[in-house]
Amino acid sequence: MKYVRLVLTLLVVSGLVAGTVFASSGASRKAGTTSALPNGDPDQVGVKAAPLTKASQESVDQEAIDQARLDILQSRQQARTPVQKTMPSGPLQVTGISGDYTVGVGKNFTSINAVITTLNFGAPVTGPTRFLLTDAAYSEAGFVLGTLTYGAGGPFTVTFQPAAGNTACSVTLTNNASGGGGWVMDSVSHVTIEGVVDGGTPGAACGGTAATRNLTITLSGSTSSSVIRIRDGSDHVTVADCNIVGAVGTTTGTIGVNMTTDSAPQSDLTVQNCRIHDQERGVASSGLFPVNDATAANSWDQRINVLGNDIGTAVARMGISLQQAKSCLVSCNSVHDVSLPATFASPGGTSRVAGIFLNNNILSTIAKNTVDNIVNGRTSGSGTGTRTYGIRADAKPLGLDDSWSLVFSNNRIINNCVTRVKGTTTSGTGFRDIGIESGGGRRDTLYYNTVIMTGSSSPGNDGSTCYQVFGNRGALFTGFTVVGGRSRVYNCNFVNDRDAGSGLVEHTAYRPFNDGGATDIQSNSDHNVLYSPGSDGETAPGYANVVAWRSTLADIHSLGYNPFVLSATALVCEQFRFTGRCSFGRHLRKPAQRNDAGCRSIRADGERATVPRRVCLLSRCAECVGTSGRSAVFPDSGHHWKQHSKRRSECYRRGQDI
Repeated sequence: MKYVRLVLTLLVVSGLVAGTVFASSGASRKAGTTSALPNGDPDQVGVKAAPLTKASQESVDQEAIDQARLDILQSRQQARTPVQKTMPSGPLQVTGISGDYTVGVGKNFTSINAVITTLNFGAPVTGPTRFLLTDAAYSEAGFVLGTLTYGAGGPFTVTFQPAAGNTACSVTLTNNASGGGGWVMDSVSHVTIEGVVDGGTPGAACGGTAATRNLTITLSGSTSSSVIRIRDGSDHVTVADCNIVGAVGTTTGTIGVNMTTDSAPQSDLTVQNCRIHDQERGVASSGLFPVNDATAANSWDQRINVLGNDIGTAVARMGISLQQAKSCLVSCNSVHDVSLPATFASPGGTSRVAGIFLNNNILSTIAKNTVDNIVNGRTSGSGTGTRTYGIRADAKPLGLDDSWSLVFSNNRIINNCVTRVKGTTTSGTGFRDIGIESGGGRRDTLYYNTVIMTGSSSPGNDGSTCYQVFGNRGALFTGFTVVGGRSRVYNCNFVNDRDAGSGLVEHTAYRPFNDGGATDIQSNSDHNVLYSPGSDGETAPGYANVVAWRSTLADIHSLGYNPFVLSATALVCEQFRFTGRCSFGRHLRKPAQRNDAGCRSIRADGERATVPRRVCLLSRCAECVGTSGRSAVFPDSGHHWKQHSKRRSECYRRGQDI
């Protein structure tokens, strides 16, 4: 009965309101007026203009009428409420996010988590958006940013960045257990963490400095998770100009930027001009396990770019590790002080100790990096996992399918400098120190690299080499075709001045495997400096010197002399003073002459000499900058002829395209 009365009441009220308003409006039009209705809500006006009679009031439920009035009023108010221009700090549905929003105490968003919650709720991004961090410090729970929703014309870039003037912004995050890190991005697109302040100039891909790193991101409370994690099908994600801080425990450590692919490949991920330290691995990607058939290799992560970062002090296992990736660029990084603690497990399989490690990679470039002080601190162990690498670029998934043997990997290792690579074992076998390795690929190229191996071997080491190469290891797998690496080595300095100490006697410039008779180094490799002196040194196993090595028809113009590098860390090179000009990779008509500064001749007999391009470039650059006849200091091999040349067309012309 109550519900019947409520319906009747609403009908009566509706009729009275309609009739009164209609009559009033008609009267006003008849009188020629335009403002007969008083100000206020028209529903309230209608009721007041025609009050209920006493009989009507007795026949209705007053409580129901009051509730009906309240419902109508609220409905009208909601209809008049405009779309919010400032984003709320909670998960509310809005028409769009675009432009700049401040994040901090009393700002548009009070915390980074509030931003993440709103984006995860599905608020669409309708234009380029920035979240500017205004506070000096944020201490928050780790979070997972999921797939973003975009408006028409998307995707649009979403950027997290310190606000103008906030030059020392710190974000400390706890580990998000479900996401596997502090700052986790899962299946996102077009997201940037930019560490330079709003209005500042981001650090360059090569030559960036610490001055632009205004944002520090730290993971607290974990020694095994990731500071920043990019997951599962993400693309166009950039982390730039940040200090990224983790922790190293007694047996495990964190990963600075971890690119994890469990369900879908990722692409176009960039880590640029970051300082990454206190990690087990600085930058790492996992990729999907490769498919068996090379023609259906749809599981590659593509275009991972690691550019201009400072990685090390301390890193426990690898500076940069990219797995199952294609068309990557690793360039202008300084990777240093990577040291595996003796308390860590033996790094077997693909978890070896390395400065830069690309495993199952094709069509990738490693260029202009400096790698220094890479140490395996374990005192015992055996097998391949005990080896230590400056740069390791292994090209294809060995042992899956013979179709992989026909893939041209075409990786390029260009203009890098590798120094101080060392294992410290006191017992065991398998410890080997390797400057650069190219394995499992075809037609990889090495240009303009410098590798210097110095000091004494540890007792359990089985030797060292500047460059190790092997092709598809078909001989190890039933039915596989044996294919050589066919790598080309040109204008490199490979200096192995290490003595055997109490270890095994094998220290070489080259170490090709040549499995099953397949040749791993192309015969057009040439114009290198291959130096490995002493009774325990060889150009390659079985070839005591460069002259003997030329019997393979490789390196027919390469030389076996000391390039006079006086420091393995600063690469201070003795000056060359030429009395005649030389052209790239060709002939020097007159040799350098000794003078009071101690300059050395390339050929003491005064005859025509062939010198590699690197030496020629050193002399020409000294001439270009007006230092002929004086000592020249080259900070690192990766940049010396560019940095010291005023006439790039002469001194850097042939190296510009790398």
